Amino acid sequence: MGFQGFQGHQGAQGFQGPQGFQGNQGAQGNQGNQGNQGNQGAQGAQGTVGTTYVVSETGTRSVTVDCHTGDFATGGGAMAVEGHGDLVQTFPVGTNPPTGWTATTTSNDTGDVVAYVVCVHPT
Repeated sequence: MGFQGFQGHQGAQGFQGPQGFQGNQGAQGNQGNQGNQGNQGAQGAQGTVGTTYVVSETGTRSVTVDCHTGDFATGGGAMAVEGHGDLVQTFPVGTNPPTGWTATTTSNDTGDVVAYVVCVHPT
């Protein structure tokens, strides 16, 4: 065996090979830091100011009480007069928004049921 010869000159660059297969998906990274607080939103529209009042009405068997024209109901209730049957239903009347309240009792005696409505008058 003889001596190794000198290293030759570098050859020309070869052609690019074909694209390899897609690798596996990596592990999920850590959660990032919380972002900065956003700017304050614009002020909302001015709400409607109003006054409230209660209206009541006494009736026989069933009675409906209404708010004044242009006003609307925010709640209501009823009472069966003691000894004059049982209260069977009480509910708002009118739609979008309600404008009164109705109450019904099991009795047919005069003045056996009282309905109340809480109204608001927008100003």
